[in-house]
Amino acid sequence: MNANEPTTRSGTQAALSRFPLGSRARARGPLLGRVVIALSLAAAWGCTVTTTPGSPDSGGTTPGVDGGTTPDDGATPPPPDAGTTPDTGTTGGGDATVGVLGFTPSNGIEAALAAIDLSKLVDIDVVDDEQLRIDCVVNNSSGCVEMTVVQSDGSSIELYVAKSWKIEPAGVLSVLDKTPVVLVGVSTINVLGLLNVHATADATVAGGFIGMTNGTAGGPGKGTAGVQSVSNVDTGIAGGGGGYCGAGGAAGKATATNGGAGKTYGTPAIVPLAGGSAGGPGSLAPGGGGGAVELVAGTSVTISAGGIVSAGGGAGYDGTDTGLYVASGGGSGGAVLIEAPAVTIAGTVAANGGGGGGGASGTLDAHDATTNATAAPGGQPATTGAGGAGSAGATVAGTAGGAGDAVGGMFSPGAGGGGAGFIRINTTTGVATLGGTLSPAAGSACVSQGTLAH
Repeated sequence: MNANEPTTRSGTQAALSRFPLGSRARARGPLLGRVVIALSLAAAWGCTVTTTPGSPDSGGTTPGVDGGTTPDDGATPPPPDAGTTPDTGTTGGGDATVGVLGFTPSNGIEAALAAIDLSKLVDIDVVDDEQLRIDCVVNNSSGCVEMTVVQSDGSSIELYVAKSWKIEPAGVLSVLDKTPVVLVGVSTINVLGLLNVHATADATVAGGFIGMTNGTAGGPGKGTAGVQSVSNVDTGIAGGGGGYCGAGGAAGKATATNGGAGKTYGTPAIVPLAGGSAGGPGSLAPGGGGGAVELVAGTSVTISAGGIVSAGGGAGYDGTDTGLYVASGGGSGGAVLIEAPAVTIAGTVAANGGGGGGGASGTLDAHDATTNATAAPGGQPATTGAGGAGSAGATVAGTAGGAGDAVGGMFSPGAGGGGAGFIRINTTTGVATLGGTLSPAAGSACVSQGTLAH
């Protein structure tokens, strides 16, 4: 993304262009009939449920605050399965009791569900609009319930419960919460349009970590900050890409102290629910980490053909000639956890990394993470110093940035691309129906399946 054009249209934004403005969501049910709902995923009840403390993994802190556990040494997380064979254990997210849905969802939401009168809930139907906000209690009384739940590591997640959720083909459900989000459908969840928890440049939602230009915050897998040139004596060093399941890409001319790749953290089970990390800052803020969303349904979750769940990372900003402004790294992908007795993926679930900024503005600005299995490109100057691509498909690590020109040359080093986030699917049998696109890819260390806890 160009430092002088912070609102540049990204690859993810282009994918959203088929969803026009002016959307609404309608509640279908005996309480409201057809009532237009302005949905905003913001606190309305202020109800908080605290789970029993446990041993947290390395994520789950509040976005923008590096108060979490220390990231690991950068090694790839322990490979789960190939994305088709179930794990031998349960999800690890709940106790051994059968919950109100017939199973115990991960991340401590069962106590909150048990406190809700499920008979009063209504069906939520998202019919259009690029900026749909969920505020399910403002116009819906008890027909849709929102609560804050505290996870075992002390971090908060926002819980939204309805009878069912359906995002129509032209519908876009954009989450605005700053903490990870859980959508529960007592019966079903069906995504035919777009469910959006992705970062846009340095702006994050749903628990994605945001980076700062001074190098603070950014998350457990944040990329290392770059450094500007000194009076054209050198070309500077760009920021590294953020990591989560996959490591970020290093910046061109990275050193032991500047431009290093973001490390891996978290667990394949996505317990606790936590978002992706920001890239390393250059002269401007880095790409933010993708958000985290958990979809839970009592009967089934279906991502239909054409439907998209997007938890990608944001693009870094491009630098300028001779290192006076150096590029910033791309953010890592976030997390998507899906739990239901039956899960069908005929559409796309993506948690890709964002592209790293190029050493100077040129033919192509860095792109936010894509909503498919094609990597988001880094910034492309006319010659050297290209930004690293974000992760996608079978490639779970971000790509390193180009070295740029020699001292006194025209183009500064490129920033690193963001690494992949996690995708996890838990079902009764431990085997979902996978006919669509998963990115990161099934078979990678970042996609796994397991069985529901009972």
